[in-house]
Amino acid sequence: MGVDWRSSGDTRVLLLEGQAKAVATPIGSTGISKQELIRLYQKEGDACVDHLVGSFAFALFDADRNRVFAARDLVGSIPLYYKRDKETFHCFSCLNEQFEGSLDESELEESEIARFLSIGYGSSQRTAIKGLNKLPGGHILKADTRGIVISPYWRQQDVPKLTYTSDEAYAEALRELLHKVIRDYTSDSDSWAAHMSGGIDSTTVACIAAKGQAVDNRIGFSWLPEISESSRSDHEYQLVEESAKWCEAKAYYCPARSQDIVEVLRLDYPAQAFDGTLLNEWAVMGLAKERGISRILSGYGGDEAISHSGSTVRIALFKARQWASLFDLIKKGKQNSALSFLKLVARQALEALPERERVFRSSPKWVSPYVSPDIAFDKSQFGKAPPVGASLSDYQAQLIHWGPLQNRIEAWHDIGRRFGLSYTYPLLDRRIIDFALGLPWDQLNDGRQRRKVFRNATKGAIPEIVRTNYDKNDPQRVKETLSSVREGLAEIGHALRTRRTQPRRSGYFDMKRLLVDLEPKALAQRTGFRHIICALAFLDIE
Repeated sequence: MGVDWRSSGDTRVLLLEGQAKAVATPIGSTGISKQELIRLYQKEGDACVDHLVGSFAFALFDADRNRVFAARDLVGSIPLYYKRDKETFHCFSCLNEQFEGSLDESELEESEIARFLSIGYGSSQRTAIKGLNKLPGGHILKADTRGIVISPYWRQQDVPKLTYTSDEAYAEALRELLHKVIRDYTSDSDSWAAHMSGGIDSTTVACIAAKGQAVDNRIGFSWLPEISESSRSDHEYQLVEESAKWCEAKAYYCPARSQDIVEVLRLDYPAQAFDGTLLNEWAVMGLAKERGISRILSGYGGDEAISHSGSTVRIALFKARQWASLFDLIKKGKQNSALSFLKLVARQALEALPERERVFRSSPKWVSPYVSPDIAFDKSQFGKAPPVGASLSDYQAQLIHWGPLQNRIEAWHDIGRRFGLSYTYPLLDRRIIDFALGLPWDQLNDGRQRRKVFRNATKGAIPEIVRTNYDKNDPQRVKETLSSVREGLAEIGHALRTRRTQPRRSGYFDMKRLLVDLEPKALAQRTGFRHIICALAFLDIE
C-alpha cells in the first residue's frame, strides 16, 4: 500500500496484519479492526503500541500531521517492509506478493547478498533489494516529507523485575500467563494446528491450546520421518507420541523429501524471504493446506526467552562479579567446581583478545567459499550470537532480535502465504517476553535444573516424559533430512551441469567449485550444507 505526501483526506490505515487487540481483550484470528486502530491512535498517539498485545504490523497515514506512523510487534512476528521517495511512501508485509519474476542484478544490494550467502540471514533493517528496508521488531516508524525516524518503543531496561517469594509463586504466575496468552490466540477458531516436535516449548503450546479445541480437529505436525514399528520405541518418537496422546491429537509426520528440497531451492531469494528451515517446513505447509488449516501455532522462540536454558548464567555472573552467586551455582553443578571455574576464566580471557575476534570474523566457517572474489563485502557483519554481558536479561533481549530468529519468522510468513497459512508464536508474545526478562537468574538455571521456572510451570499441563527431558537430539530427523538434502542437491547439480547456458546471477559465484561440491560423491562426504543451500537459493536455477 502506498501514500502520496501531497494527498489529503482522512486518517486511514495503509497496512494492518496479524492478531493484535487492545490489552485485556481476546486476540482471536481477526485481530483489531482498522477503525479500532485509528481510534486507538487518535486517543493515544505514538503510545498506541503500548496498548496492543499479540502479533501485528501496521502503518497508517495521519492526515492531520501529513505523516505515516507504523509499528511492528516486539519480536517482529509480522514483517513490515517499506520504501519512500520524495513524493510517496510504500509499505507491505510480504515480499513475494510484490516482486514477480526474477529481480535484475542492478536492483540488488550487494553487501546484503554477500551476507546472506555466508551466514544465511540478513540484517534487521535492510533487505537485499536496493531502497527496500525493514522496520525492526519492537520499533515505530514516523515518516513525512522531511524524512524517516525509527525508534524503539520497548526497552529491556524498562521491564520491571519480578519479586515473588518462592519457586512455586513464580511457577504459578507463569502457569496462569501461559494459559492466558496461548488461549488468546486460539479462542475464536478451530482451523489451526500446532507444531509437535516433542520439545518442551512446542508441546506446551500444543497441549494448552488443545484444551479449547474440538477433539476431532486437534492436529500436530512433526518433522520426523513417518513412524514405524521399529522406530516407535525411539526416544524422539516417544516424546511426540506422548504429546499427541496427552492432547488427544493426531500427529502427522512430515519429513523433508528430496522433491521438497528442489522446490524450496527454486524459490527466488531475494524476491522473497528465505530460511534454511524451509527445507523441513515445506512439507508441513503442504499438508496443512490439504487439511484445511489456516494457522499454525509454533513454540519457536521459547529457547531465547521464557524457556531459556540459563546456560549463559555463569558468564553473566562472572562479568557482573557476583562471586557468591557464581560459586554457589558452580557448586550445585555436576562438574568439578574448581575445573568449572578455571574453564570459565579461560573462556573469558580468550574472548577478551581482539585478535581472536578479528580471526573469527574472517574465518572460512563464516565466509562462503562460493562467493566470487570480485564481490566486495564487509566481513565484520558476520559471526556469532550476541555477546553475553553482565545482565542475562540484556543477553536474552538481544537474542529475540537476533538475525536467525527474525529470518525464520519472515521466511515462514512469506512462504506460508502461498499455502494460505499464517504462523503464531505465543511464547514470543510481549507479555511472555516481559515476564521472562523480569525473572531472577536462578529461575532459569539454579545449578540443578535448566529451564527451571518453565518446567515447574508446566507440571501437570504436559507429559512428564517431555517436561523432564533434557535430551533434545533427534537423530532420525537429522538422518532423514540429510539424505533428502543430498538427493535433492545432486538433482540440482545435474541440472546445472547439463544446462546450455549459465544460470542468472552465476557471476556472483565460483561456479566451478560449486558444481564440484554438488557431485554425489562430494555430497556424501558432507554434513554441513549452509553455504551450498544459500548459493542455490540465490541462483536462478529454473
